[in-house]
Amino acid sequence: MMMMQYTDLGLTTKEVAETLGVTEQTIYNYVKEGRITPWNKETWKMDGTYLFHAEEVERVEKEQKKPGFTTKEIVAYLEGFNMKVSPSTVISKMKSGELPAVMKPYRNIDTFFVKKEDLDANLHLFNRVKGREKFFDKKTGYFLFQPFENRDTGEFARIMEWNGVGNGKVLTNRERELLIEDLQQQGFEPIIELDEEIINNKKGSVMLKLIKPKKVKSMTFDLIDQFYRIAGPTNMKLEVFDGEIKIEMKPVLLPFYKAEHRDELDLLKNSLIEGKMICRPNGVVLDSDLVSFVAYGSTQLKDQVKEYADLEGLTQEEFIIQSLKVAVQRRKEKQN
Repeated sequence: MMMMQYTDLGLTTKEVAETLGVTEQTIYNYVKEGRITPWNKETWKMDGTYLFHAEEVERVEKEQKKPGFTTKEIVAYLEGFNMKVSPSTVISKMKSGELPAVMKPYRNIDTFFVKKEDLDANLHLFNRVKGREKFFDKKTGYFLFQPFENRDTGEFARIMEWNGVGNGKVLTNRERELLIEDLQQQGFEPIIELDEEIINNKKGSVMLKLIKPKKVKSMTFDLIDQFYRIAGPTNMKLEVFDGEIKIEMKPVLLPFYKAEHRDELDLLKNSLIEGKMICRPNGVVLDSDLVSFVAYGSTQLKDQVKEYADLEGLTQEEFIIQSLKVAVQRRKEKQN
């Protein structure tokens, strides 16, 4: 009796998808793009599926192996150090060159990667970016640059140094230094108390960069006081580094008018690094420069956008805009 010889036909489309951690549709796309080649490409319909040699699958698997942490993985890694960092902050650090990163194709899309050793060597970049608790302590109500007044003596004070959990130093207009915990005992009361309930659903944000004043009374601090009052702590971020104050917040309407507040408007104009300033009869609007894009795509494309956005720790909107920027930049480089 003749024994039938067993022949290994390889891996099916479904098995390859499971091995690479992608969908079957992605494998079909890989075949179209020439990234992976089934040995039965011309006759696959007879077999009911593409069939791939194990060596071919291993080659693609090696190519897809991540050369480091993705943005989403960086955010999760930093959380282990009690650092609450947004994906957009991580991306900005990579784009600026502060955090060494490479962009390589991964799962059919260009993705930023950072080596673990490079991330560990640059953890200091994120020590100051820990969310609103860095400049606002919900428990005590204190916040960075908060103004105070002693009603009995008329002395003015402001929180000038801050450790992110409600501790720091206060400087008065008489050049006295106090600790935050000594304010109440010294007879100081807050001039501004923040409202966490301010709701702002406007799209985008504006960004300003101001020189940190040495005196507790200045136009710059008056401007920051207005931001705190009108935007509220849930709609803004604030950090101080190398004598500069960087503020990012949702679009706001400020009570400044051309005839009465020329100096304030000049300061705003010179400090604005992202967004735009619009003067109106009822004040000045600091608005983002976002405009809407209208586009239609297939369900398959939408599912892929969601998959890759999740991989990067981005919203789908952030992922689409980032991808558009990369595509535009590539075309500019080709033209040059």
